[in-house]
Amino acid sequence: MKDFAAVKLPTDRIDFGSVMLGREYDETIKIKNTGTINLRIIETTHSPDVYPVFTAKIIKPGDEAEIKIVFTPMQTGRFATFLKIRTNAFRQRLMIVKLSADVQERP
Repeated sequence: MKDFAAVKLPTDRIDFGSVMLGREYDETIKIKNTGTINLRIIETTHSPDVYPVFTAKIIKPGDEAEIKIVFTPMQTGRFATFLKIRTNAFRQRLMIVKLSADVQERP
């Protein structure tokens, strides 16, 4: 069998719950390389109110990295979007994490 990168993500959704407009929130998830060569994070796509921070963009076989997802809500109401992470993984090149929240006005 040839060498390949493989990715394991523990969840495909994050619900920030009830949040306040304009405040910053974050959640951290782990991404693991279960393959035999380096896993590379090639590209991320996300909405303007979300940005991911990676502890590493190249993950060695058997290692894991953290993705801190920072969220600053810009409008009230139900928030739903996707964080798309493109990698060099053999089977799952595109990982999609659904992000949601219920955004309230500041008191």
